[in-house]
Amino acid sequence: MDKMEDRILDIAKVARRRRLDILLVCDQANIRAMTGVNSDNAVLTIAPGDKDGAMKTVLYTDFRYVPMVRRVAPSLACRDIKRLKIWGSRIGYESSIPHSKYLSFVRRARRAKFVDVADDIERLRAVKTPDEVARIRAAEALACRIWEDASAKFKAGMTERDMARVIQKMMIERGEGEAFPTIVCVGRNAAECHHEPDDTVWNGREPVLVDMGVRLGGVCSDMTRNLVVRPSKLYKKVYSLVLEA
Repeated sequence: MDKMEDRILDIAKVARRRRLDILLVCDQANIRAMTGVNSDNAVLTIAPGDKDGAMKTVLYTDFRYVPMVRRVAPSLACRDIKRLKIWGSRIGYESSIPHSKYLSFVRRARRAKFVDVADDIERLRAVKTPDEVARIRAAEALACRIWEDASAKFKAGMTERDMARVIQKMMIERGEGEAFPTIVCVGRNAAECHHEPDDTVWNGREPVLVDMGVRLGGVCSDMTRNLVVRPSKLYKKVYSLVLEA
């Protein structure tokens, strides 16, 4: 928790520098990065205080997540999200939140000036903690192993959907499911950047392009791989150019 607490301290410094009375963090990934808590219905409030004043941090969420918050972040103050109160004349928020949530904040503090701190939080999160680095590497390593095992099961006569299901099944069994919908492209379908797997049948010879990522430890991996049985000279040339780029 130390590195996470450091992030809260750093964002509190940003809040003081920008003269904010309170800062509201709503993005699910940002809250997890600062507290370790994974909730899709939460607001983390950070009241930075003045230079000599005590910082106050409270996580507001609903009853479904309270037991988990107490286990994951026992030192973090946790309250019912229905009791959320917004105060102050300058309030920090993330412009990445849904507009409806932003409007709900404005209605609660009509005279306040809302200051976007999304970029500030992203800059802090860009520097990963050792734990985050380890989890990212683990997710990428798992994706590589799944690709090796799944691609070995691909056979002529399978459709794109069949191959995608092989990958998806392994992601569920070995990780926490897909980081995003798995893309499998046979032949010319690879020309579509975000092709949706369909009933196109693989003849066992055409190139196959796969874009996949597994979720593990709360982070997402992302990789693209090519399966080519007998690559042509043109394919090798284009592949090499893309790889070099």
